[in-house]
Amino acid sequence: EPIEYSADFRPIYYGHASVNALRMYVAKSASLPLCVESGRFFVEGSRLCALSVSFPGRASIKLQTSESRSIKNLKIYSLRDGIKTVVLECPFTRDGDLARWSASEAKAEISFTQSQEEETARVYAKGEAIDYRMSYSDYEGDPSKKQHWVYAHEPLNDGPWADAGKDFEAPVSRFYIDGKYTLRHSQEDSTGNPAFDKTSNIAEMVFYIKGGSATAPWVTFIRTNPSEVKEGEVYSIRAGVDDKEKDLLDVKIELYKYPESSPVATRSYTGLAIGADGNYPVCTLAAPRAEAGTYDVIVTVRDHSGAGMDSLRFKVKEGRSLAARVDHTPEWEANRIAWNEARANDFRAPNVFWPGEALVLSAEAGGKPRRVRAEILEFPQYACNLSAESFGSGKIPYAATLWDASMLQSIGVSRPVPATLRFIAYYEDGGTLIEDVAIIFDQSRGAFHQLHRLY
Repeated sequence: EPIEYSADFRPIYYGHASVNALRMYVAKSASLPLCVESGRFFVEGSRLCALSVSFPGRASIKLQTSESRSIKNLKIYSLRDGIKTVVLECPFTRDGDLARWSASEAKAEISFTQSQEEETARVYAKGEAIDYRMSYSDYEGDPSKKQHWVYAHEPLNDGPWADAGKDFEAPVSRFYIDGKYTLRHSQEDSTGNPAFDKTSNIAEMVFYIKGGSATAPWVTFIRTNPSEVKEGEVYSIRAGVDDKEKDLLDVKIELYKYPESSPVATRSYTGLAIGADGNYPVCTLAAPRAEAGTYDVIVTVRDHSGAGMDSLRFKVKEGRSLAARVDHTPEWEANRIAWNEARANDFRAPNVFWPGEALVLSAEAGGKPRRVRAEILEFPQYACNLSAESFGSGKIPYAATLWDASMLQSIGVSRPVPATLRFIAYYEDGGTLIEDVAIIFDQSRGAFHQLHRLY
């Protein structure tokens, strides 16, 4: 039978910690170290340390916090001669982390807060406000006279939601029954004549309310393979599950691409049993080739006693890419088209330029290069940096105009001159991408306005 010893925390060295008390339970036969009994602990960075604590036998740990605080990333280890020995590690980020703990005078649960910098995920805690990212518009400018919000519900542990299937006129802002919810939303416009009022398209939104049960199975991990998914790669989702009673489990893995409501891939396991080693096999989902964007993975595990659910959000970064082109100014392009309409047998190709005209450069770069530059390889004195036209996710357009008064004299000769515009994207890690565009400088036919031929 364990004995409880309490020791108020007093930081006797430096720093501070939001720990009110440390309570340690040891067997009656064990002696409590004096440093614990007298509250001699200290803070080192984000760690709460006890001085020279060692004792035989088993120990239990009690964590106590105020209602406004949370506990996470618990790790207990010894450090001797530079060697760290971890005896307990619990991040408190998944429902499975609570399996080894019991709660008294309170309900222990895992709660999540959304990042201010991250888009709202499709998984919400009970009572958390739902972020509905829906908008209504009518091409005739008619106002909306009625809204329809209909929710389908797949229960987890709390049973069915009583209002599933009901047609609400306004969205439900908070849910307290766990499970998967599928919203179907539409609106009716108001033309002033009911005979002409129309119903909009139906927009769907899928979200989950996270719950938990002390007897239900849980998800132990979710990860991608490889760990960092790049655009264009083939990858898979791996998930681990566990259960106290080691019952047969039903597992479902769903992969969504934000903000879509239909999964891009799913896989279900029925009657998953433990292996010879006493563990459940890892569940896998083969994902389609990765596209740039944000993805959500939802893993649900069930047995006869209840269900557990967890999620993972990851991002696939835009791959490095570079596409470039060289065009005429609008005036020169109009001249080229007029020439082709008048002389069908003497076609002017888009890639033929008079040495004295400005070159309109454009490029589209992926992977967020720090700069994009272009130069004429055969005449390297003519070069310029391209300016980004916009910023944001996805490929970024760049543009510039390359011209100098000396180009006509330097390049203009009595024969066609093949040339290459080399575009180079420079990245922060020192990497580069190169795209070459072939053009022709030609004034061999004399008058500059007749110099667009195909070679």
